[in-house]
Amino acid sequence: MFAKLLKHDLRSLSRVGKPLAIGSFILGILGLISSIGHSLIMTQSYKIIERSAEAYANGDFELSESLSDLYSTLSFGGTVLAFMMFFIFMLLCASCLTIMVLLAVNFYKTLITDEGYLTFTLPVAPSQILLSKIVNAIIWNAIIMALFALGTAMLVIPSVTINENGLLAVMLSLEGYNKMNLVLFIVLAIESSFFSVIAYQIFYFFAIFLGGIVAKKRKLLASAGIIVGGHVAYYILQQILSFGFIVVIYTYLTPETTDVWLPYNPIDPFIITNIPLLFSFLGSIVISVVFFFVTKRLMTKNLNLP
Repeated sequence: MFAKLLKHDLRSLSRVGKPLAIGSFILGILGLISSIGHSLIMTQSYKIIERSAEAYANGDFELSESLSDLYSTLSFGGTVLAFMMFFIFMLLCASCLTIMVLLAVNFYKTLITDEGYLTFTLPVAPSQILLSKIVNAIIWNAIIMALFALGTAMLVIPSVTINENGLLAVMLSLEGYNKMNLVLFIVLAIESSFFSVIAYQIFYFFAIFLGGIVAKKRKLLASAGIIVGGHVAYYILQQILSFGFIVVIYTYLTPETTDVWLPYNPIDPFIITNIPLLFSFLGSIVISVVFFFVTKRLMTKNLNLP
């Protein structure tokens, strides 16, 4: 029965999730085209302005002025493409937020409204109903986040491979960081981002169900208040812990106390990000587990349908 329930949840979101996924992929393609054009324009712009300076130094003022005009035209085109890339990136971010909102709305409609009567009469335990919603959220969030990562990569890759003054050149010019710390940063950033989204999604489910319990009429408003309050509390706690981590790192972390996986270097920019990311990853798992069991208990002991 759980498999059928999960299949129904997946289908219920596919009507909107599939177009959203296709749209995210198309945005990635448009981002790649825009990024290639921007990188090529910027590369040529640097060469043109250098030729303009050489022509001016050689007394060929007419050629220098023509090249300067061409540089201005190319720069304008590059600026337009840069704004387009930013807009595409923001749309990709919006797609991640949209799928989370849709999952939350689906949770509300199927469990808190009149439809909840039908859902809770199914021959499945409340824990299975909740688990189906969470697995559905994991699958759809994974799809959209993967497309977001692909789209972001499409925006970045041309800058890495084409533009000689792009991201790759900047990264290669940086000093004072260990490659292992950079690899750990990438891995932890991906893991932390994904599990943070899942933790937020489970917290949203908890907030929606709690809002349905504490409020008889304005359940959505109560749920929204709980969500906002949770975000504020989590942000404050995160800032306090992050500051504490940085203080501990620079106070107690020395070459003698570090292990191979975290080579010590006081100017390594990744030394102050990897540990907070690791704690964020672990914290997201703890938050997910805690709110799963709290929501499960609410669904079992405090059901309050209209």
